Amino acid sequence: MSSKDKIAYVDKIIPDAYHGTELKKALKILKEKKFLLSRSKKSYIGDGAYFYESSKWHAEQWCKRCFPSSEHGIICATINLGKCLDLHNQEYKHLLKKVAIQLRLKGIKDITDSVVINFYAEKIEAFDTVRWTYISISKKYDKIFPGSRIHDFSQLIICVKNQSAILSMELAQEGA
Repeated sequence: MSSKDKIAYVDKIIPDAYHGTELKKALKILKEKKFLLSRSKKSYIGDGAYFYESSKWHAEQWCKRCFPSSEHGIICATINLGKCLDLHNQEYKHLLKKVAIQLRLKGIKDITDSVVINFYAEKIEAFDTVRWTYISISKKYDKIFPGSRIHDFSQLIICVKNQSAILSMELAQEGA
């Protein structure tokens, strides 16, 4: 891998990243200062602790959908992106394409974004965070008005792989 294929360190602080979960879990996270990492071949952007950048609303909606009968706890964290696989950077998308091709050539069939990102982080180069915008295009969510280029439902997501990138955290909201 050439030096241009390396993931750059960025000293970018995200002061308002929101993580939604059950209140009991949120209080445990705050007490232990440690998140349980989401791990799944189907996770959006790899194993890690997931946050919505600048949107407490998205964390609240996540809680309502995933924990409808539990009290919710929304954690607001300050994150230093550090060595960030920022998928707004086209070069990093090309890196992932190369890795996906390598995995296919090795005979791996169930290749998801999560599988490719985890393989890259574990076998090629470790990084602290992944940043990505999810855009939902459906009958329910489209553009905010006819002629608009702005999608009605988009989420700026940060996946923290290295928890030392989380500089601080506090309970931003509790309750249903």
